[in-house]
Amino acid sequence: MKNRIIYYLRWILVLPAVVLTFFITSLIISVILWMVNSFSWDLAIIDTIFQDVLKNGAIGYYSLLVSAIVAPKSKKITALIILIIICMLLAINIFLAIYYTDDYISIIGSISLIVGATFSYYKLNEMSEEELEYFTNL
Repeated sequence: MKNRIIYYLRWILVLPAVVLTFFITSLIISVILWMVNSFSWDLAIIDTIFQDVLKNGAIGYYSLLVSAIVAPKSKKITALIILIIICMLLAINIFLAIYYTDDYISIIGSISLIVGATFSYYKLNEMSEEELEYFTNL
């Protein structure tokens, strides 16, 4: 009975884990980039566009990876569904950025998040079933 509760609890926690990963990854990358820029004095080592691409790519990558780790079964299908949800939400974001705000930094960030999530899905598809089952026992 205890295993069934944990099984269903892991399915319930897939989406909150993805959202939490968005915030935690964003915070960690922002702090690291802030520390890098604080030591550069007047010279900006990493400019704004590169920071946005790096941060959003990492967010997409780790969010999809965490969704596959948290899901108890069908990890590749779960990652694909999360990838589709991310792409749909970011397509809306790109549409709004193009037609209402002309915010090109947001468009570049959204595209890099899609690329990071797609790369993560590609890496998950390359994993064998034994490697994916390792995450189930965590």
